[in-house]
Amino acid sequence: MKEYMLIIRVPVNYSPEDAGSVRALWDKLTDQWKAEGIFVFSFVFPSAGFVVSESRSTAGRETVVSNGLKIVSAIVLRASDYEEVIKRAGQCPILKQNGNVEVAEIMVRPVNISF
Repeated sequence: MKEYMLIIRVPVNYSPEDAGSVRALWDKLTDQWKAEGIFVFSFVFPSAGFVVSESRSTAGRETVVSNGLKIVSAIVLRASDYEEVIKRAGQCPILKQNGNVEVAEIMVRPVNISF
């Protein structure tokens, strides 16, 4: 089994009420994934972060938006391959709210150990 990250994006105008309307669906889905032993962990991006770039003299607090969507959370799941994890991503309630889910395999960085 490999680990994959589901990156959850929602429309810029997505509200706490929108999130609340699908909270029970998310809870049911993540409980199912936990029972199946494929849920690793998840985390939310509760607010704008500090964006650091070479072209700025200081870091600026902002929400990064792409194609009218912003990242709000990430979920790490175990799956045998992309086909399986993409099927799981298709279960996410956010898809019915004009959001999307990016799926990416988590690549383990090799550690060079020298003695």
